[in-house]
Amino acid sequence: MPTTSLPTAAVQSFADAVRAALGDLPSEEVEDLTDGLEADLTERFDDTGTDFGEPFVYADELRAAAGLPPRGKRPHTSAAGILGTAVTDAASAFRGLYEHPATKRIVDFLVALRPVWWLFRAVVGYFFVTLIFRLSPGELNPMTFLIAVGAVIVSVQFGRGKWMPRQWMRRALLVVNVLLVFIVPVALIGIASLVESGYSNAYASGQSDAQSSQQGLYSNGAQVTNIFAYDSAGQPLSNVQLLDQHGNPLYTTEDPSQSSWYTGNFAYVPNKQMIGRPGWNVYPLLQVPYDVNTGLPVKGATAVIPHHKYPVVWPLATQPTPTPTLTATPTPSPAP
Repeated sequence: MPTTSLPTAAVQSFADAVRAALGDLPSEEVEDLTDGLEADLTERFDDTGTDFGEPFVYADELRAAAGLPPRGKRPHTSAAGILGTAVTDAASAFRGLYEHPATKRIVDFLVALRPVWWLFRAVVGYFFVTLIFRLSPGELNPMTFLIAVGAVIVSVQFGRGKWMPRQWMRRALLVVNVLLVFIVPVALIGIASLVESGYSNAYASGQSDAQSSQQGLYSNGAQVTNIFAYDSAGQPLSNVQLLDQHGNPLYTTEDPSQSSWYTGNFAYVPNKQMIGRPGWNVYPLLQVPYDVNTGLPVKGATAVIPHHKYPVVWPLATQPTPTPTLTATPTPSPAP
């Protein structure tokens, strides 16, 4: 057994240092942990004859023995403390997730896709600028072309960290990127709608061009092969010339220069009484039998007015008043 004893002043000084190391705890807990500390220290020295070490290490041993967290890790009871602890724990968890190999591979892949994000940001900027200037985003003209090119250049330069000399510019770009993440679904729907509208307009324009390039007369998409005219009394007319509002002949045939054209087992031929050109605008068109072997009208066949479904139609409600024919009054002969 050691014969030396530790001075009382040294024991008290070490005990005070231990209590100071436990100063982050409530006074009641400090009192419970250090109750009889001086006696324990004296007995320990008498038994071992060794130094106690550092006071804060001894304080941590007391914490661990009582099941308390180390200094600085004590749970907070205030709202601010709880929130701070939650943020710290979340940051630690996120840091651990980010350091995971799978997460790093995903992040590397997303970094490689940055040019795609730059292009998407340019598209959104293009839509925004065109709406400000009240331009049609889907219409290609010099103004929209310049806006599109400018949006791509600015977005790419910003993505490369260029043209942002001020710190607030970089922060503003970060805010814009965060907002773009939230409007991605809306932007994609708008772009898809614009593309669909462009295809629809192009299809309608193509259909219109195709119809305008067709020769002949069409009704509800079907070609008109012949025209039957009736007078006000509902009687059929023949040798009726039809012209449009500009005085141009109205043809049902696709090629007014041809000598005949056929449909079914019959061929149509122009009216021979027209002077200077084939009478394809004289209706009803005359019809002759068609020879399927030669591809021409039957030789010697007589062209006739085809029979129509309605030989006569209902007359108009008001008939024109006949114009009286003026006749010369006979001169009376002299009386005999």
